[in-house]
Amino acid sequence: MIKPCLEMRFRDLTYLVFPIMVFALGEIILDVFGNPSLIIPQKPNEFAAIQEAANRYSFFAAELSFVLFSIGFLLYFVYDVANSFSRKSQWVILFGYALICSVMAIFIWRPSVFTLPERTYWLLGKTFFETSLGSVKPSFSNNLTMFDIYMLILKAMNVSAFLAVPALVMGCVSSLGLIGPVRSNADQLSRPDTHANPATEVTGMSIDFVLGYQAERLRTYLFLSSFLLVVVVVQLTLWMQWPSFSLRDDSRGMYDMLVRSISTYYGVNYTTLLCSYYIPPCIVLAKRIHEQARSSLQDKGEALTVKSIRQWEAKMGLAVIDMKSYKIIAALLSPLFPGVIGTLLNSFGGGK
Repeated sequence: MIKPCLEMRFRDLTYLVFPIMVFALGEIILDVFGNPSLIIPQKPNEFAAIQEAANRYSFFAAELSFVLFSIGFLLYFVYDVANSFSRKSQWVILFGYALICSVMAIFIWRPSVFTLPERTYWLLGKTFFETSLGSVKPSFSNNLTMFDIYMLILKAMNVSAFLAVPALVMGCVSSLGLIGPVRSNADQLSRPDTHANPATEVTGMSIDFVLGYQAERLRTYLFLSSFLLVVVVVQLTLWMQWPSFSLRDDSRGMYDMLVRSISTYYGVNYTTLLCSYYIPPCIVLAKRIHEQARSSLQDKGEALTVKSIRQWEAKMGLAVIDMKSYKIIAALLSPLFPGVIGTLLNSFGGGK
């Protein structure tokens, strides 16, 4: 069974500048414009205990899902890289992964106006979560409060994101890997002295197969990313709703509006982040596929037209840029859906 053994170059890591810039900008905006001095009116009602329990279980379910999916996607990334790239290229990818982790660590654990895991819940008022959840004690301990448990859970969420998100970013960027030697269970073909041009034929491997393999990897990491980021936004919304049991009835509508606004911000931020590490590799890969289409059609003596090239790409399953593909568009915009849908439902439902 022949498997691709792709070569990743250090210069391919330059495409990481796009997601790094978007991530940094999103975090800086929160630091500059967040208001931890918000004061939200509180007055527990007779149903507060029931509301707190319901909010807590919803948040726990979202958190558990996020952690499990993060671990699963990280393991998939490790398996994919181990079976697709040469040993040298695996070190290049590991370097890129470590680079992204380092940037995230700077913003997550740096001294700042806000520092994670405090940053996001401070957007709802610096003391709101502590006073609301601090008044509730779990049944298994009299020394802990729900606020202490909440902080532990947020740390688990941050560690999960810290490990999983760089893997998905590198998964997309690694689709730029060029054609290298081929590993086979039966034999080892000779290693080329130089990186092969993606629009030329390499002995022992079909260029069409390699381009198709990379296009499929790119789409896979797009869908994994969109799914995980949707889970993140849903989780953010649910844990912001957790302390709402302590709100007065007349302040609940305004609080819900604040939560939806923050969720929408994160949705826009994550959509931009997803586009920043999917679209640049997609453009480069599409260019290589376009060159291969021209070469293949010329070899067959067929006319080179926009239509013939698109038909060849579609026939070979290599159309990575297709704005008519609702799946691709939906995946890129998916982090927006939780916040926007919540706002629309509230508006049509007559919410305040």
